[in-house]
Amino acid sequence: MKTSINDDRGTLCLNNCRLDRLVNFQFNENFHMQDALNIDPTVNLTEENQIEISFPIFDINRALLLPKDCNAIAFKFHTFSFNFKEREFTEVKDEEWEIDIVYGQDPIPAKTISIPCNEFVGTPILVGFTIIYLYKNGRRCNVLNEVDCTPATILAAFQL
Repeated sequence: MKTSINDDRGTLCLNNCRLDRLVNFQFNENFHMQDALNIDPTVNLTEENQIEISFPIFDINRALLLPKDCNAIAFKFHTFSFNFKEREFTEVKDEEWEIDIVYGQDPIPAKTISIPCNEFVGTPILVGFTIIYLYKNGRRCNVLNEVDCTPATILAAFQL
């Protein structure tokens, strides 16, 4: 990540590093996000230190590779702040966007998810993203994700 050459190796200091090198890191080597999702959300950091994740309008059957029996999905966003000197992390926000899948449904409208980060200025922020595949049957909801069917990635990384 090209951290400072003045720090000792292994000190976990991310000052002066290039956090953008972490973006698109895939947590599941068996199922990458680009294989599961055929649209690209955009991620921006506003001047007010708010992360905005925007999805364009999309057709769910064309935009997603879905496992058998999947009739709903949840886009899950985990945002964390890291204090490497203290060896601590803090959850900024855990956000989910659930979408039911219906045969012949209209396109999913564009959506923006906002994550306020003002209280974390001075720290690195990482946004993890995963897709949770669901089978809903009445009141029961079963998760269909397995080791070979769980795309997860680092969607964004910022130094506030």
